[in-house]
Amino acid sequence: MEEWIRGLPEAERTALLVRFVAGGDAHLRAGLLRKFREERSEGGRGAAPEPRTVGELREGARRRATERRRKEAERIERERAGEARRAAAARKRHIEEIARREPEAWREVDELVLTSKPKCYDQAVVLLKDLRDVEAARGTSAGFRSRLLTLMDSYARRSSFLQRLEEADLV
Repeated sequence: MEEWIRGLPEAERTALLVRFVAGGDAHLRAGLLRKFREERSEGGRGAAPEPRTVGELREGARRRATERRRKEAERIERERAGEARRAAAARKRHIEEIARREPEAWREVDELVLTSKPKCYDQAVVLLKDLRDVEAARGTSAGFRSRLLTLMDSYARRSSFLQRLEEADLV
C-alpha cells in the first residue's frame, strides 16, 4: 500500500493529506482502500477473487463443518483410547497387587461369605473375579477353579451367594 501511495500524483497525495488532517471526510479511509483495491485488481498485481455464489459459500461451510466434526471425533477417540490405556494399566497394577497377597485374598473371601450379608457377598464376588484374573494372567485356571468349587461346596447352603457367583459368570 505504501508503494501505491508513493505512486499517486503529488497533487492527489497532498489533497488526501489535507483532507485527513482537516478531519472533514469521515469516509476518506474507506474510499482510499476501495481505490487501492480497484487499481490493484485492474493492474493484475493481485486480482480480486471472483465472487462466489451462495451455493459455493454453503458448500465451503459444509466442508469446514465436516472437517471440524472429523477432527472432534478424532480428538474424542484419542481421549477414549488414552482412558482405556490408563484403565488397563490400573487394572494390571490391581491384579498384580492381588497376586502378591493371594493367600490373604482367599481368606478375605471366606470372611466375607461368613458374614451372611448381601453387601459382603458382592465384595467377595468382586474379589473372586480378581483372583480369577490373577490365574488368567499366569496362564492357568485350574487352581482357581478347584478353589472356587471347594468354596461353593463349603457354602452350599448360602443360595444368595451362589446365585451371585452364577450372575458373575464365575461358575
